[in-house]
Amino acid sequence: MKCKITLTANAGVIVSAGGKELVIDALHCDKVPVFSAVPPEVLDAVWDRYRDKPPDLVLATHAHYDHVSPALWRKARRRWPSSVFIAPVGYLGGTVVLAGQRQTVSLPGITVDAMRLPHDGAKYKLLYHYGYFIDIGGFTVLVPGDCAAAASDMLLELTAGRRTDLALLNFPWITRAGPRAFVRDVLTPVHTAAFHLPFAQDDSRGWRPAAFKAAAGLSPLDVRVLSEPLQEITID
Repeated sequence: MKCKITLTANAGVIVSAGGKELVIDALHCDKVPVFSAVPPEVLDAVWDRYRDKPPDLVLATHAHYDHVSPALWRKARRRWPSSVFIAPVGYLGGTVVLAGQRQTVSLPGITVDAMRLPHDGAKYKLLYHYGYFIDIGGFTVLVPGDCAAAASDMLLELTAGRRTDLALLNFPWITRAGPRAFVRDVLTPVHTAAFHLPFAQDDSRGWRPAAFKAAAGLSPLDVRVLSEPLQEITID
């Protein structure tokens, strides 16, 4: 199945596959240190894209401002009343509000397996943060969010031995030795899109060149880096 992934900023993407449109962590406009916000022109492009037909599914992994802005989430819910919104318990709200350890949500042509995962960093241990394994008509997408690398065994529990056609991974999963080995030797997704990079003007720590180098070194795995606003990659 052909799949197109479009970056808004950080870990925000639009996934198009099997005639379905998924908006994942894509609506945020608040600048946070060392990362980038979604530029206004990109937000305009998102609203325009769904002017006539709203997305099927809108997901938030957690409520940090580099993943979702509450005002934009509320705006999207008003604009797209027929879309299904899934978010962790808290102030976002949604069609489905996640609070337990694991939950499955079934929509026409889409199944979402949601699992609470530990966010990277001990100070976030109480945060409601979810990863998703999404089946779109047989095409599978893994979205771990900001999952701690030390919890990689939980990703295996989430995927449950199922083939991962596309893994949407924060760039440290490919730049750090341990997580990199896990992706290459254990998770083995068919395709990987690495993201959550700042745009060039915000890259004060040199993360971008490290990610590009790491992706090139993971051959024969198909690893692409999403690094530019409205950048699109297509996989078959």
